[in-house]
Amino acid sequence: MRYLYIFLTSLLVSCSTTELINNPKEISFKSIKANNNSSYEGLTTLVINTQPTFTDAWEKVWMRFSDVPTMPEINFEDSQIILVALGMRNNGGYTLEIEKVMEEKDKIIVHYFENRPGEKCNTTQAIVFPSEFIQIPKSSKKIEFKSTARIVECK
Repeated sequence: MRYLYIFLTSLLVSCSTTELINNPKEISFKSIKANNNSSYEGLTTLVINTQPTFTDAWEKVWMRFSDVPTMPEINFEDSQIILVALGMRNNGGYTLEIEKVMEEKDKIIVHYFENRPGEKCNTTQAIVFPSEFIQIPKSSKKIEFKSTARIVECK
């Protein structure tokens, strides 16, 4: 009987763990602010859990602007901020799009697209630095980032 109990318990735990891993849940997120001219010159992903860290990141993103938008007030007891900055790209056809945020058993994954211009696209020849801040519910889980390159075709 003891072995049957151990077997059934391990089977139950195994099934519930497998279901949590195989059925991630989408988390709603709020876009705080995006721009195409941040000061992050290389790919940067930040998980921001404090006001001072948010202030530093906000100031760096908007450093190249003379008209800096007002930084929103965030309750870091309930929320955290995510920053994705693609770094330098060689023309205005590059954009960043945060697609979704998925929660798994032991982690949260931020999925985003790096949109690239197709061969037939006319783009500005300005160097761009796409970035975006999003707000998600507070979590103690590890946050990972998954980038997908997407070619945007033009006619």
